[in-house]
Amino acid sequence: EMLADYFKAVSYSRSTLQYSPPGDSKQVYAYLVMADSYIGLCNFSKVVECLDKALNMSHEHTDPMMETQILSTMGKVFLALKDFPKALLFQRRALEMVSSNSALATEHHRNENSKFVRITKLKIATPLRLMGDFVSATKCVEESMQVASSLGDRPVQAKCLVCIGDIQRSQNNNEVACKKYEAAIQMLQDMNDRYSYTLAMIGLVKALLALNTQQNTYFALLLKFVACQLLIVSNAITITYDENVKLYLVYHMYVLDDIYFICCL
Repeated sequence: EMLADYFKAVSYSRSTLQYSPPGDSKQVYAYLVMADSYIGLCNFSKVVECLDKALNMSHEHTDPMMETQILSTMGKVFLALKDFPKALLFQRRALEMVSSNSALATEHHRNENSKFVRITKLKIATPLRLMGDFVSATKCVEESMQVASSLGDRPVQAKCLVCIGDIQRSQNNNEVACKKYEAAIQMLQDMNDRYSYTLAMIGLVKALLALNTQQNTYFALLLKFVACQLLIVSNAITITYDENVKLYLVYHMYVLDDIYFICCL
C-alpha cells in the first residue's frame, strides 16, 4: 500500500484473510488495508464493505487501535469525496480515541499510540487547510512535527514538510512551499514512500506554476513528472506561456483516482 501498488495490496490482504484463522485480529487489519487500497482505486462500495466487516470484527477484540484506524480510514474516504467537514469529524474522533487510549496504554503499546497521535494530527491538518483554517492546520502540523523531530520519526517529519508546503501554497507563499517540498522529496525518496513522494512532487509543480516563472516551470514539468515514474493515465496538460508558445506534456500518473482527487484540490 505504501508503494501505491493497490492491486497487490488487495491481493495480499485477501491471502491473509484466506490463511488466517477465523476471527483472528489480523483479518481486521487486512480489511483496513483493503479499504485504504480501494480508496486509491476509487471503488467506494468496496471501501464501505471492507470497513463494515472490519468494524464488526473489531467489537470482538479488545484492541482499541482497530476502531481508531477505522475512524481514520473513514476520514480518508470523505476527504477523497471532498466532504471536508465529515473528514475532519472522523479524524478528530480518531484523535480523541487514541489520546484516551494513550493514558491507559501499556509500555508495549505506548510508542504505537504516540505515533498514531502524530499521524492523526497530521491528517486533521488537511481538511482544515482545505476549509481555509490555515492557523489551526499549521498548529496541528507543528505539534506533530515537534514530537516527530524529538523522537527521530523521519517518515512523519517528511509528511509534515509536505503538509506545511501545502498550507504555504494555499496561502500563495509559493517560494516557502517549494523549499518545504524539496526538503521532503529527498527524505521520501530515501524511504521509498512513493505515494507521499508523488504528492510532494505534485505540490512542487503547482507551486512553481504559481510563481509564474516560465523557465523554472518548463524544466520542472519535464524533470519532475518523469522523476515521479507514474503509470500512464493518458491525460495531457496544455500550458500556455504566451500567445505563441504552448507546451503539450503527456504525463504519467498512478492509476489511482485518489491522487487525481488530491491534484484537483
